[in-house]
Amino acid sequence: MFVLHMALGQALFSLSVGIGGMLIFGSYFGKERRLFGDALTVGILDVTVIVVMLFVIFPAAFAFGIPAAAGEGLLFLTMPNVLNAMPASYVWSLIFYFGLFFVAFSTVVAILEACIANCMDKFGWSRSKTVLINIAVFAILILPGTLGRNLWAPAPGTLILGQFPHWGAFIATMLTEILLPIGAFSMLLYVTRSKGAWGWDNFMANANMGKTGMKFPQGLRFYMSYILPAVVAFVFVWGNLQRWVL
Repeated sequence: MFVLHMALGQALFSLSVGIGGMLIFGSYFGKERRLFGDALTVGILDVTVIVVMLFVIFPAAFAFGIPAAAGEGLLFLTMPNVLNAMPASYVWSLIFYFGLFFVAFSTVVAILEACIANCMDKFGWSRSKTVLINIAVFAILILPGTLGRNLWAPAPGTLILGQFPHWGAFIATMLTEILLPIGAFSMLLYVTRSKGAWGWDNFMANANMGKTGMKFPQGLRFYMSYILPAVVAFVFVWGNLQRWVL
C-alpha cells in the first residue's frame, strides 16, 4: 500500500493535479473546445513517456550495477554511464540534459502560473509585477530544498524526523505524499459534491461548452463522486499510517 501511496503522489505531481497547474492551463483553453479529449490525451501521453523511461532507466541501472532504489539519483548516476558508453557521448549528453532542463523549466512555469494567475485575479496586479513578486517569494521558499543537501544538511548520520537524510527529501515527501493528495481530494469534492458556486452541473456545463472534441461522460459522475474520492482517501490515510505510525 505504501508503494501505491508514493505512486499516487508521483502521478499527481507529474500531471500537475492538486496544485492548480492543470486547472490553470485548462482555463486558458478556447471555449470552442471541450476538455475531456485533451485531458485524456495528456494523461495517455504522460503515462506513455513514463513507461518508456522505465524501460530505459532500470535496465541501464542493472547493467551498470546501480541500485534501482536510488530514486532521483538514477538520473544522475545511470544516465551519465549510459551516455558515456554511446558514440558521440557529448552530443547525446547535451541533448539529454537540455531536454531535462526544459522539463524542469516547464514544471516551474506550470507551478508559478497558478500563483501568478491567482495573484493577478485577486489583487489586480500586472503580469510583470506579479512575476517579479512571485520569483522573489519562491527564491526564498526554495532555499531549504536548495541548500538542504549541503550548507543546511543535517549532521552525518542524523535523519530529519527520523526518516529523511536532507531537507530536499522532506519537502518532496510533504509535497507528493501529503499536499498533492489533499489538493486532489479537495478538488474532487469541490467538483462533484459542492452545492454552491461549482458542483457537478456547472462542471459538466463548462467541460462540454465547446463544439469540438469529446464530451465528458455523464456516466462518470458516480465514479468521480464516490469511488475515486474513497480510493484517494484510503491510499492517502493508509500510506501515511505506514510511514509515520506503523
